[in-house]
Amino acid sequence: MGRLIPAGTGLAYHRARKMKESWEADERAALLQAEKEIFAPAAEVVATDVNADEA
Repeated sequence: MGRLIPAGTGLAYHRARKMKESWEADERAALLQAEKEIFAPAAEVVATDVNADEA
C-alpha cells in the first residue's frame, strides 16, 4: 500500500543541500585562490632565475 508524504517536507532538505553545495563551491574557490597565491611567487622566482642565466 502506498504511503502519503506530507506536503512541504522536502523543501528544507533541498534548501540545506543547495546551501551546502554553494558553501563547498565557495570553499573550493577560496582554496584554489590561496594555492595560487602561495605557489605563484615560487614560479616567478624560477622564471627569473632562468632569465638571469640567459643574460
